[in-house]
Amino acid sequence: MKRRSKRLLVVGFVSALLSMLLWPLLFARADFAYKLNRTVQKVHVRLAVLCGQKPRPVSLSGKLVGSGAFVESLKGAEVAAVESTSGYAATTDEHGRFIMPHLIWFPGARYTLIITVDAHNVRRVIISAPATYPTGGVIDAGELLLEAQREIPFAKSPIRHMNHDALNGNYYKDLFERLTATAETDNDKIASVCRYVATRRNFYENPWSFRSARQILERGAPHCSNLAFAMAAIIAAGGYPTRTTHTSDTPEFIHTHVVVEVYYDDAWHLYDPTYGISFLGRSGGVAGYKELRLDPQLITEKAFRGIEPIVVKEAMEWMPNAYGSGLHQFYYINEDVFFGGA
Repeated sequence: MKRRSKRLLVVGFVSALLSMLLWPLLFARADFAYKLNRTVQKVHVRLAVLCGQKPRPVSLSGKLVGSGAFVESLKGAEVAAVESTSGYAATTDEHGRFIMPHLIWFPGARYTLIITVDAHNVRRVIISAPATYPTGGVIDAGELLLEAQREIPFAKSPIRHMNHDALNGNYYKDLFERLTATAETDNDKIASVCRYVATRRNFYENPWSFRSARQILERGAPHCSNLAFAMAAIIAAGGYPTRTTHTSDTPEFIHTHVVVEVYYDDAWHLYDPTYGISFLGRSGGVAGYKELRLDPQLITEKAFRGIEPIVVKEAMEWMPNAYGSGLHQFYYINEDVFFGGA
């Protein structure tokens, strides 16, 4: 027992030392955070194994609470764990509740939660794992008072970037201008691009062979991730803040789907280039991911107008759950880093 206790003390000391040494680097560059943390996490896990502890998968649940102006911030807030093995984040429900899968438990483990309400309100909180594996494999973090958590700049949070190629920049810009030549509103422009990309769906191409969005557009592609990447490249070339949004109906990734969100009129709006559609929110405009997560009933068959009934039926069987689960990843266009070419 004494030897085991000493081992645990060593694990705790080394883990704390690593955290102190690497924490300043963790947020030095947002897109570097995930890569660095995976390395740190692996070191922690190996130390636990050496000390006779068996690391095990675990989820973390909790509830955001607040008062005054913070009450509305509890709905649809993004909760991301830097230590997530998949990179998927959770979106709180209408009551501020969330459950974060894909974490690893071992004695002494700590989880850094980044709570993002919007670009002006980002909070950080650290949760410690219990000494013993939790019943049901879920750690209950309890209630987290939003305004009491430490604020950090959005730019310093571990956001992920999506890269696209500079060599074809003029190609995407020319394509955007051609597709939106007669469009009058932001929605008209984005919807036109979305419908065009949907026509490029090609089930006979190898989805892993593409080196650029231009290749996807010229050859056609089978997967939603390919089409979302291509649409995002065109929209970003048109000057819009853009991100791809990756969703899943369950932590086991039974049904996953990738779409595009575009920022205009002070809000994110979601477009699905696999089907060439968007969904209307309660206010009548195009809904974003957050609104669809909080109200998946907005996903209706009417949006799939003109699409084969069998395709619509299949999509309606899983799509509401893919948004309603709250599981997601965001990849923002990074115009400073490029790769590939046609």
